[in-house]
Amino acid sequence: MTDQAIASLFRGRSEDAIRETEKKYGDMCRRLAFRLLQNHEDAEECLNDAYLALWNSFEREEPKHLKAYLFKTVRYLACEKLKNRAAKKRAAPSVPLEELEEILPAPDSAEQQVDAHELAETLDRFLRGESERNRYVVLRRYFYCDSVGEIAAALGTTETTVSVTLNRVKKRMKEYLKKEGYPV
Repeated sequence: MTDQAIASLFRGRSEDAIRETEKKYGDMCRRLAFRLLQNHEDAEECLNDAYLALWNSFEREEPKHLKAYLFKTVRYLACEKLKNRAAKKRAAPSVPLEELEEILPAPDSAEQQVDAHELAETLDRFLRGESERNRYVVLRRYFYCDSVGEIAAALGTTETTVSVTLNRVKKRMKEYLKKEGYPV
């Protein structure tokens, strides 16, 4: 079923909308949540919360891109659950974003936290300047939390090639951020 057909079900407040969304995107969303949380029950809870958020979003303003909205929501909810775990002094699993800590400036002041949106726009501009393949590799690694092996298999290449690509992109990203005035 197309995203437009699913959106139509959501607009009509049909419970089939959730079933069709689950059929089309459930496995991918579940995998994303599990990669971040390393816990099946927590991943399922995130997925159910994301479906509820998607359902409620159609009451306010319909998302322009169903898949992107759903994935972003699942990722956000999983990251929030990780923060809550850390606050409760439970160890959180390693997330690939730790690989970017040496590049991205840490928001240690309220002013820098406000500038996080500007940083996101800067990173978006940087990625638009990269090749489609490089953007794919970066998104699969740092947004979908795929392993280097999974990315290599999807591209039909070696893990070494993917690792080298990631390292080169990170190096260019660091230089780009320096040029844009970020302390890296």
